[in-house]
Amino acid sequence: GAGELREEALGQLGPALQRLTFAADGPGLIRSQERIALRYLVLGPEGALDRSVIQSVSLRSLVPDLPRWGSFRSSDDLLGRIYDAAAYTVQVCAQGYYEDGVKRDTCLWSGDLRLAARMGYTAFADRDLALRSLDALAAWRVHDGAIPPMVGHSYLLTDYVCWWVIALEDYLLHTGDIASVK
Repeated sequence: GAGELREEALGQLGPALQRLTFAADGPGLIRSQERIALRYLVLGPEGALDRSVIQSVSLRSLVPDLPRWGSFRSSDDLLGRIYDAAAYTVQVCAQGYYEDGVKRDTCLWSGDLRLAARMGYTAFADRDLALRSLDALAAWRVHDGAIPPMVGHSYLLTDYVCWWVIALEDYLLHTGDIASVK
């Protein structure tokens, strides 16, 4: 199992949220079939005892290298640390678009897009990920033209349609890119 807490990876907090499957990737090598987010990883055979020996484990970070543009400092050091944590969280979630929940959801939600994009404008002077995210959601419009709350689904949550419109307005205000908004 994998998780943010040791107990979660060990399965002591209930059913694992992330089930891992592996496939052969060369002689003596296996590779996870899923992109996962974790702090702890527990590897072992499932079911019967296995005599295999794990000799090494390596992980590849998928945190994109976004150049830092903005920062926040004040007389309260805690506020600066909160800003830095928020910027890093958005950076981790920048996976081709602003992905919500790199651990669980791993998808684009319009409500979360608005918050992530605002941090992206401030911390990274981003416009590309924000526009790509807005376009991805718009591409999933349903029959009446409404935009679903997340990529890949056709159900509607009315307030999430509104969040997409608000995120589009934010994009325009932060970038001035009227051509893309039209």
